This record gives sequence, structure tokens and C-alpha cells, in this order.
Amino acid sequence: MSTQYKTIKAKIKTELETITEIKTVYDYKKGDLNGYPVACIEEMNGNSEQLSVATAYRTMIFSIKIYQEMEKSGVGTSEAEDRITTIIDKLWDLFDNDWKLDCNVDDAFINRISTGWDDREISMRIVELELTIKKTYELT
Repeated sequence: MSTQYKTIKAKIKTELETITEIKTVYDYKKGDLNGYPVACIEEMNGNSEQLSVATAYRTMIFSIKIYQEMEKSGVGTSEAEDRITTIIDKLWDLFDNDWKLDCNVDDAFINRISTGWDDREISMRIVELELTIKKTYELT
């Protein structure tokens, strides 16, 4: 049985939930966020290359965003930045140490992390990462 998109996405969610600093993880883009910091697996782009009549090589790139608000809880800019910095370090460690996602993929790695600010009716510090998953599939 091949590892499918649903299984891989569920495993990414489970992995993100192991980072204790992230309070809530959603496997979809959520509008109303609570319990910061919050992680959302927001998008996936992919492609497939047919290697032979019987084999394909798929690449899936997941967009994951982590949000930390600064106003409602009164954490402020400095504390929000500290939380985000800690989470970034833990994200690198997580995917550097589990590059097969423990679910039979060929490779899983962060190919980009960026930080920024977002205004979702309150000021947010955000981290956006692209997680690339590569998997060889036997075609039937």
C-alpha cells in the first residue's frame, strides 16, 4: 500500500503537535484562531514524474503557517518574537531528525522558512514554512 496524501498530511499534523510550544495545530486554513501559538497546514502543491512504466516520483510541498498574536494576551512584540524563534529552532530539529516522517516517504525536509507580520484584525507574528515531501510510488 502506498503512502497517500491524507496519511502524509495527518503525519505532519502529528509531528507538529509534538512541539509543546505550539498550542493548537489545524490541518487546514482556519479563520478564527485561538490558543496561540497556532499552526495551520494551509496548502499543498505537488507534481509527479513518471520514472518508468511501473514507477512514479511525487513531490508534495506543504505550506505551514504558525501564528502568534501579540495584543489579546498582552504578550507583546518581544515575547512573540521569542516564542517564534524557539518554534523555528524546534521545526528545524524536528524535520532534520525525522526526514522520513516515520510513514514510508523517501524524504521530508524544510526547503524554506520565512517570518513576517500579519494583521488578522489583531497584530500577529507569523512563520511560514514550506515542507517538501518526496515519495516513489509503484504504479498498478
